[in-house]
Amino acid sequence: QGGRIVARFQSDSAGHFQVRLAPGTYTIVQDASAPPIGIGSQAHEVTVGPTGVTHVAIDFDTGIR
Repeated sequence: QGGRIVARFQSDSAGHFQVRLAPGTYTIVQDASAPPIGIGSQAHEVTVGPTGVTHVAIDFDTGIR
C-alpha cells in the first residue's frame, strides 16, 4: 500500500488465502522469490471494504496456450 509491503501470504493447495487488512486499496503482486508466472508484471489491485470480508478472485496468466 503506497509502495510498502503490508502483508505476505501464501495460498493453500486449492489456491485460497486469507489476509487481515485495514480498509483501503492494495496491490497484490507475486513474491520475487516465487517461480515466474507468465510474462511481465501481473499486479492486481484490490479494495478492502470497511466491514465484513472482502472476497477476491485473482487470475495469473501463465502464458501457456
